[in-house]
Amino acid sequence: MIAGDPDGEVTLAWTVAQDLMNLYRLDDPDQAHTQAEQLISDLRDCPIPEQARPGRTCTPGALSYAPTSSTPPRPTGRRRTST
Repeated sequence: MIAGDPDGEVTLAWTVAQDLMNLYRLDDPDQAHTQAEQLISDLRDCPIPEQARPGRTCTPGALSYAPTSSTPPRPTGRRRTST
């Protein structure tokens, strides 16, 4: 992979994606919130513009809208109908 990714951009993008997916697996909402804040902070300082953009666009208050329960929403059983 190093030969095809000499600047590490693909590796970094993959690592960030893995970190983000791992946030959803955490059972402790406070821990997920803390790690999400750290990821956003790290992205802000990234020299790769495509990676830094999410860190710059996420405001500190954005995480306050995250759910505080680790229980995922349940499906309602209703199906969407096309119009």
